Amino acid sequence: MLTNETLEVAYATHPFDNTDTDLILQSSDAVQFSVYKVILSLASPVFHDMFVLGSPIQGPSGDIPILQLPESSDLLDKFLRLVYPIENPSLVKISDVADALEVSLKYQTLAVTIHLSSLLRGFIDDSPLAVFAVSCRLDLEFEAKMAALRIATHPETLPRPFQYVPEMDHISAAAYFRLRWHLSTPLASSKKRSKASQTPGAPLPAHWTRKHFSFVCRDPNDCIPVSAGINVAAPSVSPVTSLATEWLDSGLFLHHPADIILRSSDAGTDFIAHRIILSIMAPKLVETIASSVTPSPLNPDLPVVETSETPQLLYMLLHSCYGTSLRFSENVAMDMAQFIPLVRAAKKYDMAGTIEWARSNLQGRISVAPIRVYFIAILLAWTDVARAAAQFAVIDSNIPDMAKVYVPEMEDVGAKSYYNLLQYDSAVKSAIQNVVDTYNARTLRSYENYKHVGGWSTNDTPLLFKIAKVSLAILERERTLYGSDVYLPRLVEESQNMDAALQTAIAQVELAFS
Repeated sequence: MLTNETLEVAYATHPFDNTDTDLILQSSDAVQFSVYKVILSLASPVFHDMFVLGSPIQGPSGDIPILQLPESSDLLDKFLRLVYPIENPSLVKISDVADALEVSLKYQTLAVTIHLSSLLRGFIDDSPLAVFAVSCRLDLEFEAKMAALRIATHPETLPRPFQYVPEMDHISAAAYFRLRWHLSTPLASSKKRSKASQTPGAPLPAHWTRKHFSFVCRDPNDCIPVSAGINVAAPSVSPVTSLATEWLDSGLFLHHPADIILRSSDAGTDFIAHRIILSIMAPKLVETIASSVTPSPLNPDLPVVETSETPQLLYMLLHSCYGTSLRFSENVAMDMAQFIPLVRAAKKYDMAGTIEWARSNLQGRISVAPIRVYFIAILLAWTDVARAAAQFAVIDSNIPDMAKVYVPEMEDVGAKSYYNLLQYDSAVKSAIQNVVDTYNARTLRSYENYKHVGGWSTNDTPLLFKIAKVSLAILERERTLYGSDVYLPRLVEESQNMDAALQTAIAQVELAFS
């Protein structure tokens, strides 16, 4: 792959081709822009500090410094034309405005940011969802609220089906959730608000300006009720000194003394261990041991390995190494928030057994918290677990409205994964309804048509000789048509057929992961 150094250098067009400049900016695709430091310094404190504190790369001749930037030549050209006292570039697409605004925010060019923010707001009327996504991506809370208000008062501006646009690929599932949740709350005096929203500077409704609500990032004190999500309180854990004591008293070192100490990231919690166990169960950790061993001031006979793990995480990793991962202390129970750091640490240290145990344990929690399992699995790239969790969540009667469930992992997952889940939920419910409609349109023959072939009716047999499941929907359908004169074996058969049809219909719905 060609790098900035191996690409053939090209040169920008006027006015960035002057020969009397004192700095060259080189784009990621090796296009050089000749610029004046004084203009950049006045426009951007970032460039000012860079020139004062930094040392740009010298050019071949050694006279004009070259500063390499990560931006493309097209984007850098637009940005510099906005900074320079010349005619502004034409930015007709929201993506052009968004990219230029991102660069302006990065280099803190205030005047350019004000101008581009105004241009961004100009797209609100026709593309409010795209503006919302760009605003969340760039941490522009005011613009995000204005775009959300436009959506609330003009729902016809939303794309169909579902509410998703490409710009949302760059925001979190949590931001998308907050938008959907907030749109579900009624706007006071909606007609007046609809008219008011078209007036520049019109005040937002009270519940849209709550102190503790943000679309861009979650405030724990926001107005989303606890009942709309799940308990996301941090897990209770033992004091770190207690963890070390519990580990020391575990009985693992009575007959075979430890020969190594692992120190947690807080630089104050030490866990003793056996080097041979670690070499088998965590090979990459052994490599760390070989390169970072220091003597212990408390026990000179035992070398100390500094790790980047928290005491709680190191405690769990050691349990896993010693084959005791299924017997966690009650105070460090496997809270769901610990899955991701545990698995990532296990991958770092090549702990295959720990990873497989975590996967199995996470699968076992699908029936308890399917939506949270889904997002954790997405973060860990376990698509099979995510698919199973999504399927359970869709048919879970404890989740009447999936769109009202918030889990903390949504802050780290892209909006597309949330959209895929909602789309899957809708598709499965539609498939289920199609099966139900089909069976609602069917009718069985009355008992009079079956009495000569043997069997039982509800009148002459109070109890079947084996336990069987009968669909309430089918039972109600037949009782409505025939009263109590129904043929029970046919009800059972029809219920089984309907159940099989439902399972087939659900299995045929695909869950997207792109």
